[in-house]
Amino acid sequence: MKATILIAFCCSLFLVSCGNKEAEERAEEIKQQGLSIPQNISNVSAIGKIEPENGLIAIASQNSGIIIEILKSAGDSVAKGDVILILKATDQTNKEAVILNQIETQKLKADSDYYSINVYQAQLDEKTKDLAISEKLLKSGAETQQNVALKVKELKEITANLAAAKKISAASVSDIKVLKSQLQEAKTTTAAMTVKAEQDGILVTMDAKVGANLEKYVPFTSLAASGKIVVHGEIDEMFAARVNLGNQVTVTIPGTNTVVAKGKISFLSPILQDKSIFYELAGEQKDRRVRTFKIQLEKSDGLLINQKVQCDIKVD
Repeated sequence: MKATILIAFCCSLFLVSCGNKEAEERAEEIKQQGLSIPQNISNVSAIGKIEPENGLIAIASQNSGIIIEILKSAGDSVAKGDVILILKATDQTNKEAVILNQIETQKLKADSDYYSINVYQAQLDEKTKDLAISEKLLKSGAETQQNVALKVKELKEITANLAAAKKISAASVSDIKVLKSQLQEAKTTTAAMTVKAEQDGILVTMDAKVGANLEKYVPFTSLAASGKIVVHGEIDEMFAARVNLGNQVTVTIPGTNTVVAKGKISFLSPILQDKSIFYELAGEQKDRRVRTFKIQLEKSDGLLINQKVQCDIKVD
């Protein structure tokens, strides 16, 4: 009879704390497993981590590119606007390669155009001499007027071809100048790409290397913003309903009785969720749900960001 009462009490606790279908399902699971919640509890133990009040802020670039310089490392303090790293945009790098290829192609064309000028010039010189001889022979009756007229026509055609070849060659040289200007502009644009800190704080991690490709919108570092330090923690679902806002908490180092901070519960999640990375062993992350909370600390001296701690919550 007592066991039945305990199970019913357990179910009601979860329905009140969660108020959703998920809670009902978890209550049913607990009922099937024959679990019960101890009634006379004065303290609840939970796991947590030291983090900024608003958590760690992921930093990503709005552009993709190759990392050419890293100016800040994990553990460095940054101010808003500080440059963290410099990128050479991937699309700009490709653009430079395309322009360089166009310049080489245009140089080959310019060489070909210049060769055509020389050919037409040689033909023009030869035809000019040949026409002069034919005109002399025409005067002595040794050449016909028809042949002289034909040579004059050929000379005019070669002269026109030579003029056209010179214009084409000049255009090719001009195109090379334009492409070189575009190349310089692309290089200038590439050199100006930076990723900056959007607020004051400390870089906690840095997953970036010089020469590596950085994809846009993919976080490469995390920032602990300047401000209050709190404990982000998780309470096992068995005792989730026993904890309330304002409960006093003693924070210790896991496995020891060393008190590193004290505070009170300032936030409680209204729902249960899967265990997080607080639980580092694979077996710790299965089977049960947790309720997240935050602890407002009286003092945070000596605490390290991302430090794992044990939380003793006074619920009596």
